[in-house]
Amino acid sequence: MGDSLPKDGSLDFAFSLAERIQSALREALATPPLHLRGALLRRVQLPAVSGPQQLMPSHDSFAAHADRATVAAYHYSAVLYLSERGDDFQDGELVFMDSDGHDRCLEPRAGRLVGFSSGLENLHRVAASTVPLHAFALWAASTVPLHAFALRVFRLLADFLHLAGMSFGLAAILSSRSVAGFSRKTQVLFQVVFVSRYLDIFTQHQGLYLLFFKITFNLITAFMLWLFHKLHHSYEASADSCNLLALVVPPAIIALFSGGMGVREEAWTFSELLEPLALIPQYIVCYRATKVRPAAVIYVLAVGGYRTLYVCNWIYKVG
Repeated sequence: MGDSLPKDGSLDFAFSLAERIQSALREALATPPLHLRGALLRRVQLPAVSGPQQLMPSHDSFAAHADRATVAAYHYSAVLYLSERGDDFQDGELVFMDSDGHDRCLEPRAGRLVGFSSGLENLHRVAASTVPLHAFALWAASTVPLHAFALRVFRLLADFLHLAGMSFGLAAILSSRSVAGFSRKTQVLFQVVFVSRYLDIFTQHQGLYLLFFKITFNLITAFMLWLFHKLHHSYEASADSCNLLALVVPPAIIALFSGGMGVREEAWTFSELLEPLALIPQYIVCYRATKVRPAAVIYVLAVGGYRTLYVCNWIYKVG
């Protein structure tokens, strides 16, 4: 009945599409803030698809049902049709079974978005279609479950700790007008990480939250590199002696042969592999410095520590 969303670059597009559908639901149905609970790129046909790709083997779209009776967390449902009746298929109407005994049918049209509350007040089924009907289905909740709230807290703390660490490092350099104790090579590596990871800002719709962090991380790092050039007299090049090629080449080779779907996904994989290595030059500078600069230590703890919160997020998610 349903095909899972592909695990490649199109996943970003799917999340972007989900955000736009939720925005349309809020506007059309005057709903409270919505939170995504599930989404599927669906291929519906009779007889129903079975096998390992079937995500909901007990669910039959052709039988009358209410989505919230299937999953209690579903408060609102939406269907975006990707097929055009007449050209791609016949039948397949979305049938709402009203309490007055009359069925109300909606004809599928490519680009048509249907949104409705998920309770028993919208008992519905899909009319039989022997030719596959393709649609993007989405379910949202009007309240945040405790589990989802905890995951969001971990991610928010991680993102803002990362931003705070970068901002603190920048402020320390500006206030002292000295880059002593900081590694320029670490900033070079972070700039490579951010540029290669956030290429999607040019190709995909971005939420304001993500767009803010992606642009800010790049700008702060670029400004740090400019300060290294401006304040070169305070730069300790002898301490910042890590070999960058030794850190960059292995992740690049692994990403190249990772089987990614195109340059953008391979660049994202490269950035994920390189980021844990980006602080190594900074560790070396702190180790070799005759006097460790407290600001550099705080910078390392914040910029490196944010990943610990992401690990906590992952443990909580799979636990």
